[in-house]
This record gives sequence, structure tokens and C-alpha cells, in this order.
Amino acid sequence: MPGHRFFSSSENFTSSNAVISGDEAHHLRKVLRLNIGDKVSIFNGLGDEWLAVIDEFIGQNVKLSLEEKFVDNVESVLEITLTQGLIKGDKFDWVIQKAVELGVSKIQPLITEHTDIQPTKGEKRLERWQRIALEATKQSKRRKLTEILSPIKWSDLVKNLSTPTIVFAEINAKPLNQIINHIKLENDSINSINSINSINLIVGSEGGWTTKELKEAGLANFYLASLGKRILRAETAGITAVALIQYLFGDLTN
Repeated sequence: MPGHRFFSSSENFTSSNAVISGDEAHHLRKVLRLNIGDKVSIFNGLGDEWLAVIDEFIGQNVKLSLEEKFVDNVESVLEITLTQGLIKGDKFDWVIQKAVELGVSKIQPLITEHTDIQPTKGEKRLERWQRIALEATKQSKRRKLTEILSPIKWSDLVKNLSTPTIVFAEINAKPLNQIINHIKLENDSINSINSINSINLIVGSEGGWTTKELKEAGLANFYLASLGKRILRAETAGITAVALIQYLFGDLTN
């Protein structure tokens, strides 16, 4: 596979060609200074990737011929949604980057009662998160884009999530290995296999959870799990949770 990878949305593909535009085309032409005839790889964010040859520069766009579709599987069999409480500074950016590298399918920013910051107005912050996710996708050789959702309040989230959902907490929580064993037993009784297809992981913000929120989690049949005896920062907890679940149910060891 060539060293340079580019993304283009699926509507820019035909059976034999693709077009790169915007920032990706600028990076190809002005930063990397690639030329007609050079080979690159291009993916559509839906799981497909091709070896391609640069054919033509059309205005600010780049046209490529698709040569070979890659058939190796690089995505996890487990769909993980990480719901992460909003945190200060660039820590949330870091969580997005690392969660994408670890193979999460969706990231849901969360506003809890103890969230110290509020999401900024407009789409700029969401656009930045999506750019970070794209760059992490390219770096980690993934082919599916992680969906970055708009921030949601806990009261709205808890009404709509299905199980299995694990809330990581420090109070009234059971060891994660006990939770995992329970999920496996419950799943075996339903599917007769020791695996799950999707899971929701919820990590609070820097201020932690309120008693009310933990009670609502219990009423929603969410699992309350602990990540051990030490107190982890919110961003550390989120990435640790994803890595552990990907190891237990996904493809981190493959």
C-alpha cells in the first residue's frame, strides 16, 4: 500500500474513478507535491479503499483512476460508542484522536450536571472534532470514519440508549470483570454465542457523577463499572475503557 492516503466521500467515486477536493486535494498538490502518475490510496469512509493513480488536475480537484480494491479487514467486529463527558482544554480533542485509533464507531460528547464547560455555539467545534477524527483515521489505517455526534445532555441520553451500556463510576460500581462476565452470560442466553456486536461506554466529565445521575443509570438497566482502585482523569478513563472493551470483545489482540 502506498504511504500517502486520502479521503473522499462516497459520492465522488464511480466504478473506475474518484475525485479528491478541498483540503485533501490541497494537501496532495501543494504540500506533498504529488504529480500525475503517482500512486496513492484513497478511501471513502464507509470501509472501502483502493490503490489509485493520479490522472488529472482539474481546477482545484484531483482525478484518480482506481486500480485495485483492498480486501483485507482492518475494522473491528465490535461497534463501540464512546459517550464522553466534555472536559476542558484540548483534552477532549485527545480523547477523540485516541478513541478513533482504537476503533470506536461513534463518539458522543456528553453534558452532565457536573460538566464544567458548555459546548460552544455553532458548528466550528464539531467541525474541528471531525477533522481530528479524519486525521486519526488516516494515521491508523482505518477505512470507516468515526461518527462525531453533537453534544447531548444526560437527561436526553439516558432515555434513548439500549443495552448493553456500561457507565464507569467510582461509587456503587462493580469491578469491570464482574460486569463483563454478566454481559457474556446474558448474551449467551440470547444468542448462544460468547460475543456481542455493539456496546455503549459512558464516562463522565471531570466533576464526576451526581447521585441522581447514577440512580437514573440504574433505573435504565445500565451497568455501573469500576476501572480499579486508583482515580483516573476523565480522559484517561475514556481511553482505558475503550482499550479494555476492544481487548475483551473486539480485535485489539488480533
